[in-house]
Amino acid sequence: MPYFAPLIIKPSVAQLANYPHLPKLAWQLSQYYHAHHVTEADLKTIGLALWQVLDIDATLAPQALLIECANNAIESLPWECLYHPQLGFLGKHADYTLSRRVSSDNKTVQLSKGPFNILLLTAQAKTISHHGRLDVEIEQQTVRSALAPFIKAGWVHFYAPDDGRFVTFVELLHSQRWHLVILSGHGVFKEKGENAGAFFVFESEQGSGELITAGTLAQAFKGTSVQCVVVAACQSAQFIATPDFQGSAPNLEGLPDLQGLPNLEGLESHTSLIIPIMQAGVPHVVG
Repeated sequence: MPYFAPLIIKPSVAQLANYPHLPKLAWQLSQYYHAHHVTEADLKTIGLALWQVLDIDATLAPQALLIECANNAIESLPWECLYHPQLGFLGKHADYTLSRRVSSDNKTVQLSKGPFNILLLTAQAKTISHHGRLDVEIEQQTVRSALAPFIKAGWVHFYAPDDGRFVTFVELLHSQRWHLVILSGHGVFKEKGENAGAFFVFESEQGSGELITAGTLAQAFKGTSVQCVVVAACQSAQFIATPDFQGSAPNLEGLPDLQGLPNLEGLESHTSLIIPIMQAGVPHVVG
C-alpha cells in the first residue's frame, strides 16, 4: 500500500505576532463551545484568520496537511477550523486530511520484529450521564472489525479489556510491548481553582470515576516502548499557554524516558475516526 508524506506546515511565533487578536478569538471560541453556542460563522472567522497566519499559496494541491506546533501558543489555537478562501474547511474537504502534532527533536525508536501490538482501553464511570455515555462494546467491536484482516494475517495483536480502571491500565502498559495505545473515555479540563488542570476520567471501584491528572497519566508511560498514543476524549488536546496548565498531549510528548512519543493525537470524537489511519498505517509498518 503506497504511503504519501504529508505537507508539514510549521507556524512560527513570528507569524503569530502579526495577528495579536488570534488568542482572543481562540478564547472566545472555547467559551462559545462550553456554552454550546458555536456557529459555523464563528468557526469560519477564526479559520480564515488561521489561514492568513500560514501565508500558504491558495492553489493548494489535494494532499494530507500536518500542522506542527513548536510551542504552547501555537498548539493552543484551533487549527482544526482552518478555512481556505475557496475550498472552505480543509478538515472537512474530501481532497484533504488535516492533523496536528507537537514538535519534537527526539528520534523515533526502531520497531522490533513481530506483530503490531494495539491496546484499546475504554473508561466509563457509572456516574456519567446517559447523554454522555459511550457504547463500549460497539466501540471495541468497531475497532476489532477494522483490524480483522490484519489480525487474521498475524500482523496485529489487539486487546481491549473490560476493566477501565487506572490501576489496570498501568499494569497492562507494562505487561508487554505495545506499539499503539488508544485511550477512549471522558476528559475534564479545569482552568481555574485549586484543582485546575487536565484530567482523564478512569473507572473506579465505587463507580464514581477516578480523575487522573495529565502528569500522572504521562508518568504511567515511563519505561514502556509505546510509539503512538491516541487519546479519544473531550478536551484531550486543550490546554492554555502556560507550562503549569499543559494538558495530557504535551505532558506525554515531553517524557525524556520515552525519548518523546513520536506520535500523539488528541481527539474530541469517537474512536472510529482513527480507523482509516490504522487501516492505512498497519500495512505500511509491518507489511
